[in-house]
Amino acid sequence: MERISDVSLMSNGYTLPAARIGRLQSTDPKQSRAALVEQFEAQGYLWLKGILDRDSILAFRARVFEAMRESGLVAPGTAPVDGIYADDETPSPVHPNKILMEMARWAAFEAFCLAEPIWRFYEMLIDPAFLDDNPETSVQFVPPTGNPVIYGSSDRINSDIFSGDIR
Repeated sequence: MERISDVSLMSNGYTLPAARIGRLQSTDPKQSRAALVEQFEAQGYLWLKGILDRDSILAFRARVFEAMRESGLVAPGTAPVDGIYADDETPSPVHPNKILMEMARWAAFEAFCLAEPIWRFYEMLIDPAFLDDNPETSVQFVPPTGNPVIYGSSDRINSDIFSGDIR
């Protein structure tokens, strides 16, 4: 396994300082609200590993990567649930963003994002009125060779469902 000190990450052409790179620490969603807020304020995130049923994640992951096959990003002959990147420089027949826009309209996508464990967690963590005033959902696909960086602000809460690490 690569050590964090051996990794160099770039965002918008700038190398991120090593002090800003580290391993994510998972969060027990059953902690008290005060403990969760304290962790969020200290780390800037809460990683709720295990909040969703693994089989549901795998089924949705398979559907996403099957849809992405059309873009040429998924390696031919591989199971969609494995999400193996094609690593092919051939121009994609269909741009991945077109597929992403289609996926964002799936009823299955909306249902996945609004899974009961997620909305129950948010209702416990924050005032539901805040969620009513900020109903934004987005999806982003970044090939494994990219360096995704998620930016947030103090008046917005981002919720990202990563389906990459299924162990």
